[in-house]
Amino acid sequence: MKRIYHIIIITIFLIVFASSAYGVDGILAYKTTSSIYIDENTLTNRCIGYNIKGNNYFKIRDLADALNGSGSQFDVSWNDIERQVEIVTGKVYDPRGSSSYYYTDSRQIAYPTQSPVIIDGNRMGILAYNIKGNNYFKLRDLAEIFSYDVDWSQENNSIYIGTKLPEGAYRSDTGAHVELNRIPAIFNNTGKTINSYMVDNGDGTFFTVDVNGSVNIETYDSDLKLLKTRQLDHELAIFGSFYAGSRYNYIAWGQENNDEKDYREVFRVVKYDKNFNRMDSISLNGGECFTTEPFYGGSGRMSGYSNRLVFHTSRKKYTTEDGKNHQSQLTMIIDIEEMVVLNETGRFQTNNVSHSFNQFVLFDNNLHVLLDHGDAYPRSLVIHRENSTGGYDPSTLLEIPGEEGANFTGISVGGFEKSMDGYLVAFNSIDQSQPGEYLHFGKIGMDIDERDVVVIYDDMDSGSVNVETMTDYIGSDRYASVPKLVKVNDNLFAVLWQEIYHDKSIGDVKYVFVNGKGNALGKINTLAGGMLTDCQPLVMGNKIAWYKNSMSCRVFYTVELP
Repeated sequence: MKRIYHIIIITIFLIVFASSAYGVDGILAYKTTSSIYIDENTLTNRCIGYNIKGNNYFKIRDLADALNGSGSQFDVSWNDIERQVEIVTGKVYDPRGSSSYYYTDSRQIAYPTQSPVIIDGNRMGILAYNIKGNNYFKLRDLAEIFSYDVDWSQENNSIYIGTKLPEGAYRSDTGAHVELNRIPAIFNNTGKTINSYMVDNGDGTFFTVDVNGSVNIETYDSDLKLLKTRQLDHELAIFGSFYAGSRYNYIAWGQENNDEKDYREVFRVVKYDKNFNRMDSISLNGGECFTTEPFYGGSGRMSGYSNRLVFHTSRKKYTTEDGKNHQSQLTMIIDIEEMVVLNETGRFQTNNVSHSFNQFVLFDNNLHVLLDHGDAYPRSLVIHRENSTGGYDPSTLLEIPGEEGANFTGISVGGFEKSMDGYLVAFNSIDQSQPGEYLHFGKIGMDIDERDVVVIYDDMDSGSVNVETMTDYIGSDRYASVPKLVKVNDNLFAVLWQEIYHDKSIGDVKYVFVNGKGNALGKINTLAGGMLTDCQPLVMGNKIAWYKNSMSCRVFYTVELP
């Protein structure tokens, strides 16, 4: 009993002694429970922070590692001779001598560091704490030095770090819950639904349309200040496309019809006024379009002229005699005043393309022009130009090698525009001349990610086609994303793409200006640290602009016109 009593006394003495010591020299630091994001990336448990006196502190080496490769990167080292922490901003972090061991205890004792902190050769008066031999710094103390933003969401219990943006990029608010919309580093065989849009109102304001659980419409002024937010509920289960016409706005919806019910509504196009007040709609049921899945294996785009709207998209069709559900394009020509469909929408339209893996539409004066990326009938990039009799004049832009119906084509189309004398198409492509058998998922003997940016010019008068390869990535350590094609005027266009490394890491945005025949006007430019998204860039004043959704904000990117 006496022994137990003595142990209790000694334990109490040690606790009191330790508490007294902590009060003089150390402070309790509690492991942060907040989720941590840098841009849109979640940090793993290798970046453990501690809350000290209500502020979050992180190990300086962890922060350097997390920011490596960004506009806010820095290198940190320990000078054993001078006994000081040395930081160089803008330099790639070298993890020499860093510890790979991470303490996971819920609390530690933090001591104010006695070591000087030298940043770019200058001694800085920054309070840091030492926890078990490592220096921890407050995020907000370093934010201005390393040019990053820090935000805190109490609702989500999350810390958001936004790294330094490239020149011409700006952060702004968003009032909606948004999904990340950056372009993927890998390629599917097919196109996909576009969920991000940006529209110039022509009065110094613009709005974005971002589709998630709802359709989120947000209006900004020319200084990127968020003015208002509006949400529209989904009318059918599947969002298909948005288009801002000169007088009205439109949204296309769809729902599945896998049991092939002729009466079931499958497509719906809704007309809104310019304030997004619902005005009217037009629908196609299963018996009218022979569709089981709308927007299947493709995309959906709309274009309008006068009182006509053309919606060009894709579908999976009713079961045929061979027991299969074949995929093809679907084209709807709509009278926007009467809200009726003007064309035949049956199993095989006059502009039939099967399989059609991407769809584009534009108007050439009062006649519409369609572009499809086909893998079988035909296996090509094909244009269908409406003629004066209401039919179509087809023309092949690029024949794609391989067996009919081999889903892999090695091509992803990103843009289709009308120029002064013809049409331009921007896409990325593998080296189609390389031998090898085309299969469903790839091409034997060819790295499917080795892709260059290509622009095709189709002279609508002579019918001649000119192909220009803009890059030289084949055989290098990187490749091109699906490019964007932006029309500035009839004789000036911009082609933008993201460089992607073979380890799937994202490089810089590259862009080049071309004339109306697709010829490059000068060198390829770089937007270091930029990020392309599924938002189609648009011309606003003397700049090209688009946006990226981040975890806590919206980032707008711009590049200057020549």
